[in-house]
Amino acid sequence: PADQSVVALTGDNAVATVTLPFAFPFYGQAYRSAWVDTNGIVSFTDPGGSHPYDGGSLPSAVNPNAMVAPFWDDFVVDSSASVRTAAAGSGSSATFAIEWRNVQRKANTAQRVSFSAVLAADGTVTANYTGLDSDAEKGAAAALGIAAPDAGDGLTYSRNTPVLADGQAVVFDHPEGVDPLDVHSLSGKVLSMSGTGVSGAKVTLDPGGLTTTTASDGTYRFDGLVAD
Repeated sequence: PADQSVVALTGDNAVATVTLPFAFPFYGQAYRSAWVDTNGIVSFTDPGGSHPYDGGSLPSAVNPNAMVAPFWDDFVVDSSASVRTAAAGSGSSATFAIEWRNVQRKANTAQRVSFSAVLAADGTVTANYTGLDSDAEKGAAAALGIAAPDAGDGLTYSRNTPVLADGQAVVFDHPEGVDPLDVHSLSGKVLSMSGTGVSGAKVTLDPGGLTTTTASDGTYRFDGLVAD
């Protein structure tokens, strides 16, 4: 469960932007932000609004691209549902989970599902599911897959087929021999004029705009930086 933060995302056909805690490598590019759609998709470039599932496959020139679709359907995030995020690990082991919890299918308000997309610093994407009872809740009217930024590549794992199952993950990994990105860490220490560490100082990377705050001894660290 992604219990660290609740995204300000409610209602029908809504999108919210979240900041990723590391540079997520996807089709040879690095992304620091994601657009989360109530309809079960995550885009890494601005999708221009919300996109309920239209029955198509991935990729598609008319649909959002640079995206991960753990469960692309038409959902409503009502007062009994939420979208949440959580970061775990560090460096090459870092992950960021986006969870759609107890969301309601617009086509049948009695049907609710929970699922997540876990983004890993190495570019792996893992989709997880629970609460799948009917065929519709197992993907009979939805799509699961990924799409490249230019719509020229992608993968439809399932489309309008009830193949999803509680407790069963779907993992999108890299082909053998493909190195997603050259990722680095940067650390340092902020010192006062007397040479003691400065606690709580704000450190900003330029270019990039990433910020962090120094620890009690003045040290700081940025992980998941991509070589330029």
